[in-house]
Amino acid sequence: MIRPSAGSWRWACIQNTGGQHIGRLLLDESILELQGNGISTIKIIFKSQNTSAYNLYIQAGFQDTGEWKDGDLGDGVRRKILTLLLPCHDMDSPFAGGA
Repeated sequence: MIRPSAGSWRWACIQNTGGQHIGRLLLDESILELQGNGISTIKIIFKSQNTSAYNLYIQAGFQDTGEWKDGDLGDGVRRKILTLLLPCHDMDSPFAGGA
């Protein structure tokens, strides 16, 4: 189970699986899992030269806010950060559209 707090997941697709939409499936399922556990903001960090990943994230609704993470992940590579704001699905909330 995922706690609704700061944390990180790491996943990748094996090369030679292009065209099978496995990345999109993993991303969609991850978003649903996080949203179901109360997460309201997701940030994705990736190598900016990976244009396939960038396009996947943008198509999934992530926003490019111009954020970068400098090479502090051990390899010295500067990475792009994209952000996805998730809608609130708290049924007790007056904004949930219920009662």
